[in-house]
Amino acid sequence: MSLKWVIVDILDKLGQSVCNDIGPNTALYIHCDVTKETDVENAVNKAVAKFGKVDIMINSAVVIDEAKQSILENEVAKHKTYCPCYDPRASHAYTSSKHGIIGLTKNATVELGRYGIQVNCVSTYFIQTQAGKEFFKMEDTEANSIYSNLKDRHLELQDVADALLYLASDESKYESRQNLLVDGGFTIPNPAFGLFARSDI
Repeated sequence: MSLKWVIVDILDKLGQSVCNDIGPNTALYIHCDVTKETDVENAVNKAVAKFGKVDIMINSAVVIDEAKQSILENEVAKHKTYCPCYDPRASHAYTSSKHGIIGLTKNATVELGRYGIQVNCVSTYFIQTQAGKEFFKMEDTEANSIYSNLKDRHLELQDVADALLYLASDESKYESRQNLLVDGGFTIPNPAFGLFARSDI
């Protein structure tokens, strides 16, 4: 059985282009602003009407506000709904949202497990997307030189796609409540400590 795809986004031309590349018989594009519950409900209803059911759902939406370093500047902790890795140097709203996603993953795992539904999260390091470069005010050349714990390697979109594909496959049939880190070990070392400092070897 071939996979059926439903692409939901606010970037209509790009979303429709992806569907055209996949094929009109196996892909459907739906305009959807995930900050609006009615849009999400409409997208699910259209997907079910077209293909009969939804087996796998991936939420990789992102809403980026101005980074505010002081907690007093944050009136509302707006969140990003994909989950890059925690960074203690990030803003309070950013860090709060990351912990919130992990907590929601755990709660949803407990609630939905009785129905055979798995709930997992993928936490990534910096990805060279347009949104990421704009948030960090980086040019393309600067993004290529960002710190990486793995020498001569940088996280690419395909790496994240492969992680999602694993969690969506039968190979992960007993994986639930997982927070799969795709960060090259970035969240473990502290570059400020000299014991494992980079050398020329």
